[in-house]
Amino acid sequence: MKKIYKKTLGLLLCALFVGALTKGTAGYMSLLMRDLVDASFLPGMERFGDIALRMVLVALMLFLLETLLSVAKGWYRKKTNVALKMHYLGRVFQKNINEFNKDSNAKYVSHMTNDLNTVDQDYIDGIFEMALALISFFVTIIIIAGVSLEILGIVLVVGVSMGFLSNLLSKPIQKLYEERSGLYDKYTHYLSEVLHAFRIIRVNNLYPRVEKNFKGRSQELQDKSFDIEKKSTYIYAVQNFTINMVVLFVISISVFYAVRGDITFGGVILIINNFSSLIGPFQQASERFPKILSARKLFTILDASLENQEEGKEHLTLSSFQKGIELSQVSYAYGENVVLKDVDLSLKKKGKYLIVGPSGGGKSTFLKLLRKYFRPTEGKLLIDGLSLEEVTKESYFNHLSSVEQNVFMFDDTLRNNLTLYKEVSEEKLHKA
Repeated sequence: MKKIYKKTLGLLLCALFVGALTKGTAGYMSLLMRDLVDASFLPGMERFGDIALRMVLVALMLFLLETLLSVAKGWYRKKTNVALKMHYLGRVFQKNINEFNKDSNAKYVSHMTNDLNTVDQDYIDGIFEMALALISFFVTIIIIAGVSLEILGIVLVVGVSMGFLSNLLSKPIQKLYEERSGLYDKYTHYLSEVLHAFRIIRVNNLYPRVEKNFKGRSQELQDKSFDIEKKSTYIYAVQNFTINMVVLFVISISVFYAVRGDITFGGVILIINNFSSLIGPFQQASERFPKILSARKLFTILDASLENQEEGKEHLTLSSFQKGIELSQVSYAYGENVVLKDVDLSLKKKGKYLIVGPSGGGKSTFLKLLRKYFRPTEGKLLIDGLSLEEVTKESYFNHLSSVEQNVFMFDDTLRNNLTLYKEVSEEKLHKA
């Protein structure tokens, strides 16, 4: 999954370039504001009017850049999310059929909704916002350094200390986010199971039991969310108190330097206005970094859900079907339950065969072996002399048709349901 994320790295860099222009323009605006304040203490209005005009032009440019930044960020997130979802769905359909059937569909639905949504909000957006805050941080350093290197040093020490404190306070939340993600997965699985058994529940009057279980699972999930909210509220309260104290300290230091004549009053305003950009990355890190780490672990979970436990040896392409299919000493067992034993059979092209036998005799298993749902426990299946195990599913299924026992209708036109999206002439369709 991470490889797909890296494919849109170019879009991320383009969006961040626009972000750098935006933050640079905002920095220049703060310099103009400083000059405007300083000009107000000087006699005459000529310089004041010139600075005010430039501020209007820069404000217009800033508006355009912020709009462009919003569009660039949205485009990057859209492309990344679509790429991740398409990659995941494509990999799901590469799963071995028997392995896919072992899992609940709710597992994959949960991954494509809850987990990928978490990746979008906490990982994709989180990395973008942290990178943007870092750009703003370096722009602010350059601006304040032009006013006073001493004040810059003091502000950096205070800001870094506060950032480490915030990061330390937010660590417990990371574990809670991971626990809640696991609960969401179980919750979605249970809900899908209950809805799938709707008729059984209604006919057997099982709703009171379902209601009790559902309430317990919902309560557990909401309790975990409540724990996150409580801890977050405490952390944010401590952070806000710390920020207020630090801001008061920075204002005091700046005024002190202004009284000494080391900086102008406009410089004091500039430092105060840009101080939030200095501590911004540390605040972003304390708030978003736990979420990013938690979301990053989802990549491992998502990739694990797509892995096939039984790796095939498919490397042959079946370009045509000419002779027939042979089973040579084929056996298959479900665990210790042997269903087929040493089957030798030859199925010729254009032949018609009827397979009969008692329930549990292996009829369905035999058909599943033919359709590559399973691999034989022993023996070989050959098609035109080629090992079916080595023939790719895609090329084999091009020569195979089957009528399923359970009917499924796609949410599409009648024609597409009849043809299964193949190109079929009107004449052939009506004849059928």
